Amino acid sequence: MSIASDSPENCLIVCSQSLEGVPGHVAAAIEDSFVIAVDGGLSHFKKIKLKPALWVGDGDSASKTDLKKLKCRKVKLPRAKDYSDLEYALHLAGKAFLEGEWEGDIVLLGAQGGRFDHDIGALLSVQHWMEDMARATGVARCPGVVSYGPHGMWLAVMNEVAFHQPKGAPFSVLALGRGPRLTISGARYKLKAGALDHASMGLSNEGLGKTVLVRAHQTANPVPVFVLFPTE
Repeated sequence: MSIASDSPENCLIVCSQSLEGVPGHVAAAIEDSFVIAVDGGLSHFKKIKLKPALWVGDGDSASKTDLKKLKCRKVKLPRAKDYSDLEYALHLAGKAFLEGEWEGDIVLLGAQGGRFDHDIGALLSVQHWMEDMARATGVARCPGVVSYGPHGMWLAVMNEVAFHQPKGAPFSVLALGRGPRLTISGARYKLKAGALDHASMGLSNEGLGKTVLVRAHQTANPVPVFVLFPTE
């Protein structure tokens, strides 16, 4: 996975929370993406100057006027349901991926900065979706997910990611659940095909002013690895 790739073959999912903290260069990565609006995320589209290919939600945070004007496919969900609007959007994105409507990675905007439980729910939704996708496509072909917002940037990968990290700049590596063995190089705290033996082991690593590589050595039950770059 490459961070903020300029490939036109990504999927953009826009939720209803704040777009604060989204860097300007992300525009190049999302310009030609397969675009999904999640409920009230529709309100952001005037700002990002894109049109969604699909809207999904239960309508509790979307403007009725905006919905009436919308000329794309709409998937209306019930208010009482077992999954969040985002999780339904990820499912539809996965279906579109398998049908060849897009390829590459998912860029997720507007999924940070709201209620704390919603932020955690977004991470868990991405984890479960990537596990399902890896079983359907294989680890090598499974899309990654990168999220931008008020809390910083986080990304999830199944195989590996390389990025330049300034000297002393913090980042954390987390695997939710029983994760794969990891190799981390180019950082203050290195790991060679080792496990994150306890929950906080991957917290607060630091860059050395060069390229950091995080590689997951997956088992028969692949689990995504999250790399988080918190705002200071």
